[in-house]
Amino acid sequence: MSGGQFHLDPYIEVHSCIHAADARLKLSALLIFMLSTALLPAGAWAAYILLAAVLFSSMLLSQIPFGLLLRRSFVLELPLVLVVLPLLFKPGGSELLHLQAAGQSLVMTSDGLLRFSSILLKMGLSIQAAVLLSAVTRFEDVLVGLSGLGYPKLLNAILALMWRYMFILAAEARRMLAARTARSGRPAYAGSKGGGFFWGVRVTGGMAGTLLLRSLERAERVYQAMKARGYDGEVRALEARQLSAGEKRKIVAMAMVALLLLLAARQVYRG
Repeated sequence: MSGGQFHLDPYIEVHSCIHAADARLKLSALLIFMLSTALLPAGAWAAYILLAAVLFSSMLLSQIPFGLLLRRSFVLELPLVLVVLPLLFKPGGSELLHLQAAGQSLVMTSDGLLRFSSILLKMGLSIQAAVLLSAVTRFEDVLVGLSGLGYPKLLNAILALMWRYMFILAAEARRMLAARTARSGRPAYAGSKGGGFFWGVRVTGGMAGTLLLRSLERAERVYQAMKARGYDGEVRALEARQLSAGEKRKIVAMAMVALLLLLAARQVYRG
């Protein structure tokens, strides 16, 4: 992978116990973590703190700078905050804030604040866990791990092709941007219209359409080349080793702990 493409790969090469763990074990841990986080009742603050402690302990073991992982998750989480923002005005509970805007009345309630903060914490924990997995596991290992866990072969093939096309399209887009920059210089003679803001907007719009057409053409050429080499819709890889008895016990233990956490949280935080 070239240096220009490296920024697209979320994997960070570090020698740690988290990196060395089997991809199937890490994928199972992520699935258990995300399911238990999603199923926790609203306002289960003690359970949220416990899950956050587990997650940050894993981040510490990965030996990856906290700031880098937090920045990655923040970029993904910020747009989703706007989606859950209306929950602040969910009816129920006591009135906390009354707003008047454009003739409309908005009332922030205690129930709305509880739902908003709970979903925001759940979302943040799940996104951070997924970011950590992508940073400590190569995408190729993720595909092999998904296959080993019974993920459908067709969807696995789609993921593999998507990953490889992403770098091709990024390289194509960089070449087009470089060509646009080379043609965007403002000439010295008076009255020139080249290189202006609206010219750049118009050219960028045309570039988007051109990139789409080039992508379709490239995809067709690659598919024909794959068919000529015997591709039948299945991505093949070396057979992965069997999970050891210790790794299986770890997965069962994580599932049992998550189940006990859910049962305890639902007993303490009813409704």
